[in-house]
Amino acid sequence: MKIHVLKLKLRKLHKYLGFAFSLFILHLTVTGILLTYPKTFNIEETYISNFLILKKYNMNTHREVYGLSNIKDEVVIIENNIYVNGKFIDKFSNEIINILYQENKNRIIVLSQSTIGIYLLENIDGELEIKDIISFENSKKIQYLGLNLSNDIVFFKNDNEHYKLDNSYSLKLTNEKDKNIHLSEISLMDKKLATYYLNIHQGKGVSLIRILTELHNGKFFGSIFTLILFFSSLSLIFLTISSFIFATNIFKNKKKII
Repeated sequence: MKIHVLKLKLRKLHKYLGFAFSLFILHLTVTGILLTYPKTFNIEETYISNFLILKKYNMNTHREVYGLSNIKDEVVIIENNIYVNGKFIDKFSNEIINILYQENKNRIIVLSQSTIGIYLLENIDGELEIKDIISFENSKKIQYLGLNLSNDIVFFKNDNEHYKLDNSYSLKLTNEKDKNIHLSEISLMDKKLATYYLNIHQGKGVSLIRILTELHNGKFFGSIFTLILFFSSLSLIFLTISSFIFATNIFKNKKKII
């Protein structure tokens, strides 16, 4: 193959590769500059709490924050973790079905698929602290809990039977009817309050420098995009070498004309 034909093909390959990978090379360049100067661009202390970003990194969003409403204290559930007034109380290994706060007796009753936990609280300098914890197996497959009309007796319910909690913290079968019980219900928390508890539970969100790193190496979009960036890097090597060859040839041609 003649030299001028080879040069022509090399120029065409240079043009097509440059065009095909130009956006990906730009992506590598921009993210690389940002990662090289994180302080300059203020990305070290920046966090992203966007709903889609949190879901992508398997973090909780405000749509997974539940709790009790219409009470003066904050009783919040995040991923089977219990928080009261901004303080972590406990984590359950099984899914939390329901929770009840008996304010007049300073106790929280947590119902999970396998366990019933009773947290006895005391007020110390205006803050609720755990005094004692009583837990037992949910052998009766309890699914609901609530209070009687005077809020002094706790009732438990499965599909067929009602039980009440006695002074020895055991369940006693009772003939009480649903109409005499205020069943406790958890609901989604207000977005602002949910965000506050998410910051306590998992931090401010995903750090921007982590996102940029995964954008730069392609992991943010998956293995296919990573492979494309790999070939973009190889093409950049070819483009650099071919540009050097073309520049050298131009220089030689100018020298001959002189």
